[in-house]
Amino acid sequence: MNEYYEDYDEENERLTEEEVVDGLRALLQGEDLDDTLLEGSFTRTYEDGGYLTWDKGFTLHTADGSVFQITVKQER
Repeated sequence: MNEYYEDYDEENERLTEEEVVDGLRALLQGEDLDDTLLEGSFTRTYEDGGYLTWDKGFTLHTADGSVFQITVKQER
């Protein structure tokens, strides 16, 4: 059983990286969370999640039980 989602079923398809990217971009462009596949998700910073890294970012825990790491790197 998934630690965060009691109704999680391993038989269901999981979100893909592409779907997560599309959902995050939609949110940044002002779309409602309900209009994306990310509804029911929550985040944790790397620090709060106990990750041993100097990187800044967060983990995205989706309703299907998937976990994605989102790292922020400044280019300029």
